Amino acid sequence: MNRTGKISDQKLIKHITKGNEVAFSQLFDKYWKSLSNAAYKVLKDREVAHDIVQEIFTDLWSKRRSLSIDHVSSYLHTAVKYRVINHIQKHEIPMLSLDFVDGFRNLNTTEELLDLKELDHLLRQSIDQLPEQCGKVFCMSRFDHMSNKEIADRLNLSVRTVENHISRAIRLLRPKVTTTTLYLLLVCYGCLS
Repeated sequence: MNRTGKISDQKLIKHITKGNEVAFSQLFDKYWKSLSNAAYKVLKDREVAHDIVQEIFTDLWSKRRSLSIDHVSSYLHTAVKYRVINHIQKHEIPMLSLDFVDGFRNLNTTEELLDLKELDHLLRQSIDQLPEQCGKVFCMSRFDHMSNKEIADRLNLSVRTVENHISRAIRLLRPKVTTTTLYLLLVCYGCLS
């Protein structure tokens, strides 16, 4: 035990591998809220977020005898990230909002960063093929985080025209880049700046 009387994550995992349900409950209680919130930020559906976290812990318990986790928090948050991505792919969730997932902006490994750079290159090539004004509006919206009104004022356009450019960009980009890839790039883009 540490000074606060709480058992470390590593000790909890060690107890869980031996089938200790109390240790499992403690780990569950410790991470339930943050994991559910991370999934909810993306999906905007509390019930689905809870289901995803429940599935992660169910899998954790079913694999308890062979668990070997060095960094429990990173492991669980990465599991949420991939479950959310799988949910998006499976249900073909439309791209309604791209301003989410602060928690997903933290990449865990060099490999993830390299994958993201490759995806970033693909997205930039696709954006370069958009009509000039359309690409400019899209980048101002998604990468500069400007509101439609700010873009309209800056480019001397109507807000409706800005909305049309953004919709057109997404429509033209979608066949070139999978929806999930586009989601990930736009969510994680801040990592590359």
